[in-house]
Amino acid sequence: GLTEAMRIKGSGFIGMGVTSPDVPLHVVSTYDYVAKFESSDSYSAIVLEDNSSTHNGNQIAVVGNDMRFYTAGTSSSNIRMLINSSGKVGIGTTSPDSKLSVTSSTINSEDIVYLKSGADNVGDYLGIAWELGIGGDGPHAAIRAAGGPSASDCSLGLYTTSDGGSTLSEQLSIAHNGYVSIPNGSLTLGSSTSSPGILSLNDNSSTA
Repeated sequence: GLTEAMRIKGSGFIGMGVTSPDVPLHVVSTYDYVAKFESSDSYSAIVLEDNSSTHNGNQIAVVGNDMRFYTAGTSSSNIRMLINSSGKVGIGTTSPDSKLSVTSSTINSEDIVYLKSGADNVGDYLGIAWELGIGGDGPHAAIRAAGGPSASDCSLGLYTTSDGGSTLSEQLSIAHNGYVSIPNGSLTLGSSTSSPGILSLNDNSSTA
């Protein structure tokens, strides 16, 4: 007998593998690849836009094995993010040279990465952590901005581990008032004990 392959509802909604499509194109399939869009030339893209978008300006595209994300236009300057065939991600660049490359074309000063958290208690922190292939599961090092000692203050700490990542210890701290401390260690200047460095402390009145 015949098997229904597609249904077009009175609303214009199209269903494939489903008899009650609830969006303009509704596809249900047991295949892992539910849809495939292929171009016969060297560029293929899906365009997404609403009634105020730049015409054809917002695209998810592929060129070879590179995936590109465009907004507000299709020139090279409108490529907001690229994932190349090696898995490297570029934001602001189409030639990422590391796992994540962020590039700005502005000639003015700016914060190129901005990290924000809702942490609002003294002692809470926002940080960046690293894990290496040593010891146990990380993190093995971190930089953390922490609230305190009062609700309007913030300090910055550098953390490392000596037990494979079970615990992190603060090794360098910059307080909200600029005071620097080394809670658990010592400061050595110079390349060797036979060639010590020189530490100069200047309070505008004397040198030690």
